[in-house]
Parts: sequence; structure tokens; C-alpha cells
Amino acid sequence: MLGYLPAAVKYPVSEESWKTAVQRDRVDEALREHRHGGKRSLDEAGYLACWQEQVSGLDNPFEQAVIGGIWADRLSWVFVAGYQVAVRLAFSIQSTQWLAYVASEDRERKLPGVVAVEEAGSLRLNGFKTWVAAAAHVGELVVRINSQTPRYLLVARDRAGLRISLKPEGRFLRELSQGVAEFTEVTVDRELPVEDEVPFNLREALAIYSAFLGYLLGQDVVTAVHEQSRKVLSATQDLWRSDFQDKSSQRQLCEFDVDVQKLKQQVDEILLDHTPGWESDCRLISMYSAGIQRLSDQP
Repeated sequence: MLGYLPAAVKYPVSEESWKTAVQRDRVDEALREHRHGGKRSLDEAGYLACWQEQVSGLDNPFEQAVIGGIWADRLSWVFVAGYQVAVRLAFSIQSTQWLAYVASEDRERKLPGVVAVEEAGSLRLNGFKTWVAAAAHVGELVVRINSQTPRYLLVARDRAGLRISLKPEGRFLRELSQGVAEFTEVTVDRELPVEDEVPFNLREALAIYSAFLGYLLGQDVVTAVHEQSRKVLSATQDLWRSDFQDKSSQRQLCEFDVDVQKLKQQVDEILLDHTPGWESDCRLISMYSAGIQRLSDQP
């Protein structure tokens, strides 16, 4: 069973790497290093540097999510830790830079959506995407072209004609910079084949939940839930190799969601006093729940 990976997972994940994940050797090593280093307050640039040092070189998505969560000191960075894994898996990308999946466009159509035009053998983009995660520090954008058959194009942040404007700080995940991308005759780096059958919201939820459990393991103030967090993480191994098309894996994901929500409730009052922005940001851990639980209603 350990040797099986769905074709959609393009990380170079060897069987030995999966065994390491099961044994949690790297996770325990990260926990020891994290505790030895002491508690640090990280802004976005600080977390990017930490993530590049501690996470980006790992070859296992499970470990990337969990260890990214261990080094997070707030839920904005828990989101980033999970989101980076989800985008990498969905589009089979390896990168030491942060990625952003840009799909949203102006619903009022005041800003034109992005269109791709092929000229002289190259693709050029024009238009706007209205939500870019970690906009101040993103290195590459995965741009969705919303045509009848969607296309996904990779564009480097420093491409000529690409301008990212930062939005005002909001109430939710306020430390996470968010922005609008404007494309003016921007040359595409490459087109991305999409073979992943997993709905992005489920991939994202799995990764963010795993990062959250890693975050809990790294918090000394919630040691009472460390053992349960480890048990819940251990139960996620098969989920990382599932496409969630069968009832068994859907049921397992629903159970994982229930376990995570219970842990969130257990630590809610404690982390309110110890985690910056917990009161406004804790819905990150519950906002995927309704969609996941609807899987149990499907025939």
C-alpha cells in the first residue's frame, strides 16, 4: 500500500520518503529544532525565509504541510503552509518560491478578466485577477484562463508587464498580504498540464488541516492535545494518496474533518490568548467543514 501513489501526485515521492513520513522522523526533528530555537514572532517576510530554510527542500507533501505548520506562529502562516502544498500538488510544480493560484476575477466586470493571445509562438496575457495570496512575496503565479476549457499558465513575478497591487489590510488573515494582479502583454513561462482529479478545495483543506495539526504540535501551551494531534495526523496518510472519488475515502475525510474541529474547540480559549489574530482567523479551520461534510450526502 505504501508504494501506491495516484498519477496526479508529481512530487518525487519515493516509498522510502513515505515511510519516513509514517515514522514521523522528520516531523519529530522539526519539533526538536523548533523548541530549541524558541518562540519567534514572524512577519510575512520572516515566515517566507523560515519556510524556504525549513520546508521548501522537503520532497514529501505531508511533511511540507505539517512542518510548515510547526514553524508557523499564527494562522496566516498555517494557511500559507497548507496552500503552498495544495498548489504544488494540483499543478505538479516544484519551486523554492511561493506560488499563488490566481483564478478570481471582478464579478462586477469593471476590471476585465485575463485573456491569453498567442503571437509568434508565445502566449501573452492581458487583464486582471483580483486575488493574489502572499502578494508582497509571491514568486510565481498559476493563472487560470476562464474559457470553456480552462487553461493554466505559469508566470514569474518579475515578468515585464505584470503589476501586483496590494489591497488594504483586512480583518481575516490580516498579516497575509493580498493583492490584485494586472497583466499587460505579459509573456507566459509555460502552460501547465492538469492531471489532478482532486477538487482544489479538498486538497487545500487536507493540507491546511495538516498544517494546523503541525502548528498545535509546536505550541507548548496546548500540550494536552499533542497526543491526539499525532493520532489524527497518523490517520491522514492514506488521504494524501486519495482522489476522494470513492465513498471510503470521502468518509475518511469527513472523519478527519470532525477530529480537527474537535481539536479546534479544545484549544479555542487557550489560543485566544496566545495566538495573534486567533479570534478573527480561527474560522480558517472551520470554513471548509460544511463542504467536506456534504460529501457524506452524495449517493
